[in-house]
Amino acid sequence: MERRFPPGHYYVSYLNQHYESHGVYHETENYTRSAVITSSTNNQIVLKQYTSNFMGDTLFAFPSTFNISGAEHVIGTLNTYHGEQINIYDGIIEKRARNDYIITAKLEYHFYADFGDHYEWIHHFGDFKLEKK
Repeated sequence: MERRFPPGHYYVSYLNQHYESHGVYHETENYTRSAVITSSTNNQIVLKQYTSNFMGDTLFAFPSTFNISGAEHVIGTLNTYHGEQINIYDGIIEKRARNDYIITAKLEYHFYADFGDHYEWIHHFGDFKLEKK
């Protein structure tokens, strides 16, 4: 796995995110974060995502692990700064060019939202991509 995803700087993209609340379909914006793969072995990739707090004065790193089964199947959990865990599933490793691989997968997470007069579990779905910077 280290040959395909050597330690170094990568982009983590969250794409096509959507959720449903009170029967209404909502889409959220796509975004990309910087990440660093700290290690990659035969069946596991460990990476850290970086983000700042709401005031923009503190940088946080959150370690996450992806497990690779078989030659190409990827699952894992991304840890985020607000305590959510984003589940990554149905992931595949794709070769774009010589020594250029990406991981594409589905993502899913949920959180308890405060709407003022009531609370509700919101279940997000979308796509995930990990690529070399």
